[in-house]
Amino acid sequence: MIELIKNFCFQRDNLIYKILKECSKEVWARQKAASESAASKVSEVTLTENLMYKIYSYVKEKKLGDRIGLYHSKDEKTNGADIEICLKVGSNQYLCLACQAKRLYMFDTTKNKTFNKPRYGALNHYVGGDKSKNQTDLLIKYAKRKKAIPLYLLYNYHKDEAYMKGLEDDAELYGCTLLSAYYVQDTLKASSKCFESAHGPAKPITSLSCLLFNSSLTELQNNWGQIDSAHRISFLTAREIERDGNWIKSIDSDEPFRFVATGGPELETVRNEDIVYPHKFSPRYRIVISPKETETDE
Repeated sequence: MIELIKNFCFQRDNLIYKILKECSKEVWARQKAASESAASKVSEVTLTENLMYKIYSYVKEKKLGDRIGLYHSKDEKTNGADIEICLKVGSNQYLCLACQAKRLYMFDTTKNKTFNKPRYGALNHYVGGDKSKNQTDLLIKYAKRKKAIPLYLLYNYHKDEAYMKGLEDDAELYGCTLLSAYYVQDTLKASSKCFESAHGPAKPITSLSCLLFNSSLTELQNNWGQIDSAHRISFLTAREIERDGNWIKSIDSDEPFRFVATGGPELETVRNEDIVYPHKFSPRYRIVISPKETETDE
């Protein structure tokens, strides 16, 4: 996997890599537990909240506030499954990633049976049945306005060990992966919304630890699958990040971090809720990641 990542980065921030790897492993374990029983359910919101809590715990324990900034939206109506990630990729340059979370489902709850191939739920979902409001289109629209990269954050578990070894010896890195929304829009049709169809172009979230040292938009923008050539991406400055009034910083403010973690992957009873998809992409959380200024961590 490291060799694969090195194909599109200059240097890896090992501390960020370790944190993201642990997050992926936890999602993989939770999804594995969910795959073992149709009664063991978990939503994208729960997985996202647990992901944020794990990062929050690292930041608090290791005093990493200068490396990882965590924010929550001021708007209470935002979607708790969606995240905006800002990566410092150069001197006063931040790349924005708009990420919509989707988990891999092992059971078809409508027919009460296991899928032949696990599927991602509600990809290209129409909000409220309105075909003018496609969820992927709304994600891309938001990314265009922000001049960001539109991505799906995929939560996975795949039980075919032989298949996973063909991708990567450490399969747990694929607990959290990132995939271009344009790839979902153009390629993943109703009959192929499965893990195998997404990976390829989808890469583990640990890939973010490499992009911190790469300031070339040409090399950055297509790491997780090709995006539309007309989609304009640009860097944000630190001032633009700091002056965005839509967010509240969680670590050093008096405001509580607005999530509820629901326990570890060994628990079968977890919150499972019907998600009301909003009529626009509106992320609940923001993560701002910066590399160490000198040597990378070992």
